[in-house]
Amino acid sequence: MKKTPNKKSYNNKHKIIELPSSNEEMEKYLDDHRKQINESMVNSIDYAVRKRLSAIEVFKFKNSNFIVVVNRKDFKENLENIFNFSLNNEHFEICGKVKMVMEKIEKINHIFEYKKINNRYVKIKEIKKQKE
Repeated sequence: MKKTPNKKSYNNKHKIIELPSSNEEMEKYLDDHRKQINESMVNSIDYAVRKRLSAIEVFKFKNSNFIVVVNRKDFKENLENIFNFSLNNEHFEICGKVKMVMEKIEKINHIFEYKKINNRYVKIKEIKKQKE
């Protein structure tokens, strides 16, 4: 009997998408594969969030050394764009995944707003005010 990978380990990988190097080929490829590209982008950002990476490579170009990297500060904006496109095109399964990843980002951002000082957690904004 063949063992199937469990869902968690299957989704742990991110895939760098290889784009055609000519503009005409790239436009056609993007039009034809937009849904798969969006799914791959969401999975890559999810991977980066879970692994606490500051950036993630998402695209590379055929016959080129150029790559496209998305920085952590741009994760949310990219997810919002993917969500809006997917909602307008009725790709609701992608919308659900986007919302889940955005919630992870919000949770992590909330955690990093606090710092432990004298055995209690204080918001970072309050620490800055106390120093002034």
